[in-house]
Amino acid sequence: MDRAFLRQVAESFVNDPLEDFTFVFPNRRSSLFFLKHLGEVSSKPVFSPRIFTIDKLFGYLSSLEVADDLSLIFRLWKVYRDYQTQFQKNNGVKEADVKVEGIDEFFSWGRIILSDFNDVDQYMVDATRLFSNIKDLNQLKSDASVLSERQYNALKKLVNMKSDVRPDAHVKRRYLEIWDMLLPLYQSFRSSLLEDGLAYQGMQYREVAQNLDNLEEKLSGLGTVVFVGFSAPSECEKMLMRRCRNKGGIFFWDYYSEWIQKDYNRSSHLIGKCVKEFPSTRPLGRENGGCVEGGCHFRLIPAAGPTEQAMIASDILKKIKSEGVDGLDTAVVVADETLLIPLLEFAGEDDLNITMGFPLKATSAASFFFTLFDLHLRSRLSSDRVLVPGDLVLSILGHPYAREMDPEGASVATRYIQANNYYMLDSSEINKDQPLDIGSESPLAALLKMIVPSVDMYSSDEDTDVAAGMIAHYRSIADYLFAFLDPSERLFLNKFVEILNRVSSSGIRFFKERSVYSVIRSAVRSATVPFRGEPLVGTQIMGALETRALDFDRIVFLSFNEGTYPASGERTSSIPYYLRKGFDLPTYENENSISAYNFYRLIQRASEVYMIYDTANADSLKSLEESRFVKQLIYDCETVPETVSYEFPLPSSTRPFDSDLVMLDEDRAALGRLFTDLNDGEVQYGFSASTLNSYLDCPRKFFFSRIMGMKEEKDLSDTVEANTFGNIFHYCMEKIYNSFRKNGGPLEVDVERMEEIRRMAASDDWLDGFIRQAFESEMRVRRIEGQNLIIKESVKVYIRRTLAADRSKAEQPYRLIDNEYKISLDMGPEFGHAYFKGSLDRVEEVSGIPRICDYKTGSFLDLGTSGLTSTLESGGFEFNPVPYYFPYKDIPDKEFDESLEKMFSTDVKRSHYYSILFQLLVYALLYSRRTGKKPPFRLSVYQLPVLDKCGPVTFGISQEQLERFAARLSSLMALIRSKARTPGSVMEVCPDSKTCQMCDFKKYCRRVKEDE
Repeated sequence: MDRAFLRQVAESFVNDPLEDFTFVFPNRRSSLFFLKHLGEVSSKPVFSPRIFTIDKLFGYLSSLEVADDLSLIFRLWKVYRDYQTQFQKNNGVKEADVKVEGIDEFFSWGRIILSDFNDVDQYMVDATRLFSNIKDLNQLKSDASVLSERQYNALKKLVNMKSDVRPDAHVKRRYLEIWDMLLPLYQSFRSSLLEDGLAYQGMQYREVAQNLDNLEEKLSGLGTVVFVGFSAPSECEKMLMRRCRNKGGIFFWDYYSEWIQKDYNRSSHLIGKCVKEFPSTRPLGRENGGCVEGGCHFRLIPAAGPTEQAMIASDILKKIKSEGVDGLDTAVVVADETLLIPLLEFAGEDDLNITMGFPLKATSAASFFFTLFDLHLRSRLSSDRVLVPGDLVLSILGHPYAREMDPEGASVATRYIQANNYYMLDSSEINKDQPLDIGSESPLAALLKMIVPSVDMYSSDEDTDVAAGMIAHYRSIADYLFAFLDPSERLFLNKFVEILNRVSSSGIRFFKERSVYSVIRSAVRSATVPFRGEPLVGTQIMGALETRALDFDRIVFLSFNEGTYPASGERTSSIPYYLRKGFDLPTYENENSISAYNFYRLIQRASEVYMIYDTANADSLKSLEESRFVKQLIYDCETVPETVSYEFPLPSSTRPFDSDLVMLDEDRAALGRLFTDLNDGEVQYGFSASTLNSYLDCPRKFFFSRIMGMKEEKDLSDTVEANTFGNIFHYCMEKIYNSFRKNGGPLEVDVERMEEIRRMAASDDWLDGFIRQAFESEMRVRRIEGQNLIIKESVKVYIRRTLAADRSKAEQPYRLIDNEYKISLDMGPEFGHAYFKGSLDRVEEVSGIPRICDYKTGSFLDLGTSGLTSTLESGGFEFNPVPYYFPYKDIPDKEFDESLEKMFSTDVKRSHYYSILFQLLVYALLYSRRTGKKPPFRLSVYQLPVLDKCGPVTFGISQEQLERFAARLSSLMALIRSKARTPGSVMEVCPDSKTCQMCDFKKYCRRVKEDE
């Protein structure tokens, strides 16, 4: 762009001998753009001048080397630990009783202190005065001769705060204790660094600023120093600028826009002072600095979430490219770094250049190893083996790293864990030849074996340093992963390993695993992975600070929300605001001024600016309001942005799908496998009462569960859900009665037998044995603890309640034929050769009449204070008050026919009662077909929650009633069979969309939106 600020600077030196100059820029990207412009405006080949970024210049002039942040935190903690230890000893604390915060506790506020020390040095503040331990106002007055009025007033507030602290104000008191040690900590920390020739950046800057007289030779070798594009230099930088100014230094300030120069615009507050102190001696050649006043077209674009932001930005970039705009004249400013990856995925262009940091915490490497950390902490040592949490193994199997290695193996292992409900997974299941049913040759099998913590990692010796073994463990995993990752993932993984290495070489001993993980997590959360490309190629992708001194014709802002752009100006500091203000340290006003300047400077030469802001961010801590700069453009600059709405077609996976579902040929073939003659007699599946209830409730649900074979996705759990509770109860009741049956034969039940069983069940130990077996069989849970203890007691209550009801039934002796009676058979041509299967909870005979019993852990009857109220359902039949289970209640034909219509209804939502009645009648029909016995039958429902109030609900059905039911069932099977044989058959939607919200398959069905 020919009106760019750096191009104009380059033009002013086109006729000068460049070897006489040294150019200093705020960042690397601006220096490279300057060299590009310099080459464009020169009519002949020229040698590149000396180029420095400001931090590189201070590094060149300094004798100290800047250490990395993590090493600085570790060193600061060691200094703090030594100081605190000696301080406590000096105050009479015995060495054995000395207590100092561990590095994990210190890490977060140690980073704050380090930032404050950096500011103190960058702005040349006298630390002795700032951190002075002033006891009272009299002492402050005696020091007034060396304090400015602002400093005096600021310190006076601190003294007043100290005197007002109440004994119970623990937080304030702790803060003041920290404040009183900041000066010795600052002095000792600097001395520690100086001994090794190290520094933090502010310390390095201060060392240069204080020794400028001794750096004359180095400074003379730079020739004329040219400072380009600065806006808010620190005091150390100003001291260097003053020395260079006195030696003929040149300054270029991008201060031409009327927007920036307006007094009420905060952007001018800092740079205005610089322009006066360091005036530019070489004005730019273009009038008004080449700024575009009023000619820029602003567009404000709302977006529903980060994904839509990335989609809109990609669409805009394609439009700009189609207009023939050079990629170098286009910039995308990414205020929220986490949007970088979505942006790159949607943009999909090769000519994108990225020079910004990406937060390490948002990478796959961090998520993978954080999961491993949690797995280690939640794993348990049991005898000579390790028990690992199954849900975290599932998380690892679902991670992109595992899916990239072996997607099929990851799916197999996931199904294996879920099918067995391995809440806690024995390490032997992973360490065997084929872990979790994965082939031994799979690279994923090797990875799974590596992630299991070894027994050695659970040392009981409190004096053992645990960090070395843990970090070696995770480095070996990282080394193994490296071969399977693409270059960008390797970059992230290398950064993570670098942090592991820093912790390992810190010289700090860790005695708790949690401390190691806490430090690593803290370091990862504050780390960024720099993307460094070639800035002189393609569309520029950058963070807000990377835009300094650069100009673009087209600019796209992402996350243009208040609090994100500009970022919140609030600083986390141990130095109170009034002290920062009094000692001229940067405050939030400075941050706001810098942000405002960077924004107005960037847009002043652009022709089109797109401001995309988020209106639906799930993070409640972020504002959904557009940036304050939008309001400033409207009211201060009298420029109203055009609001533009983008509408993207929803992906098919998110569109509501409320029409009937047309089955494919393979779907119809799967449905045909439920009928023996349509599958050559080889039945893989079968109809059951619950399957048919599913079809009557919602054919689409039947389609997903029985035809597609989908199952509800459930988390692993060591606590009991409703259906599992029922399974545990069924298991216990089967084992209890079977323990009294000889060789599995019938059991004669009378009052005496039931009293015997109840006496046994009165023993907690006897019942506990069955319940433990049930937990292990149904949930793979070997230890009943926590919430499951409550479940265990609830199961006991239901068992004893059931046995009490059976005792009352035994007044009329009966025969228990079988528990969990299994039936599977081809129902014959009358039912289209449908293959049925079922499991009857209990089959009894009373006076030669079969009685089919079914346990229900939920209720479907309303009970009043005196027992059962008037009706089961509107249109149902009435029962006598309690007790009504003996001997039974026949269903009148009229009410039976009315119930029959409601049982098979598909155009209205059926009540739970009719689903249960349908199930019992299916059981009766299956039992009749299997045994050849004919009704009358008795059907009995045990409503466990109210069994003590109403007993089992028992009613009788006749041969004619069962035949009428069979006829309706035959018609239903004929309908389903026709769908298996007819191309274009459909599965209809259910009559009531309200039930979709609780459906296991709603995300596949998509009849309703998730948020409806």
